Amino acid sequence: MARSLDSDPARANFLAYQIKEKKADKPCPRCGNHHFSIVGESALNVRPPGTWGLNARDVPITVVACSNCGFISLHASAILEKVPGLLGGAQ
Repeated sequence: MARSLDSDPARANFLAYQIKEKKADKPCPRCGNHHFSIVGESALNVRPPGTWGLNARDVPITVVACSNCGFISLHASAILEKVPGLLGGAQ
């Protein structure tokens, strides 16, 4: 189930900062708008084709929407949370 970040603005700000730091803040691919909103967090159920739920796993995601056209992009939360130089974060 999706989790709204309305009650956790610090978390939303952290995720927005990480997206910008990782240079994933390019204009919307649909309309060219430069403004986005962190919609919330959820999980994407990933499973090998044809397994019907066997070996499935949930990947935590951050849902981001264009503030103009509503185009949705998904970011792996675990990657966004990696801070360079801290606890083995991506360099």
